[in-house]
Amino acid sequence: MVNVPASKISSRSFGRSISLLSNSSMSSTRCGAVMQAIGHTDLGATTGKYALYAMIFDTERVPELDRFLADSIGPLVDYDRQRGTNLVDTLTEYYLNCANVAATARALHVHVNTLLKRLDRASSVLGVDCRHQNDLELQFGLRLHQLRAVTGG
Repeated sequence: MVNVPASKISSRSFGRSISLLSNSSMSSTRCGAVMQAIGHTDLGATTGKYALYAMIFDTERVPELDRFLADSIGPLVDYDRQRGTNLVDTLTEYYLNCANVAATARALHVHVNTLLKRLDRASSVLGVDCRHQNDLELQFGLRLHQLRAVTGG
């Protein structure tokens, strides 16, 4: 239940109240973890403001999220896992820096040529040109992967 005051919840039947409180508690916990992950700290908020995140990380939708992540960035995650590389982190940082090569290289503490090689490798693994295409699905997949890792979603 989203944005329901505690007094409203307690006015319902006892069994239903326990269920609602449990669901509200889980939703609040998930939203708190997401807020922290996206840098929204020291703020008061309702779960309604972060309803999109709550919906995405809903425990009943895990298979859908797994499928989306597998389709969008799965090959890159597998590549990193098998080879001990950090292409997911490299691409995430690249998009966080608005595809600015110099800023990304500085943020990752690598030479620009090293970054370009990593981006080319990521492009090859994914089958898309990460340096010249603005792939929203890829960027969304990277962000969800990052949030999921931080929130335990």
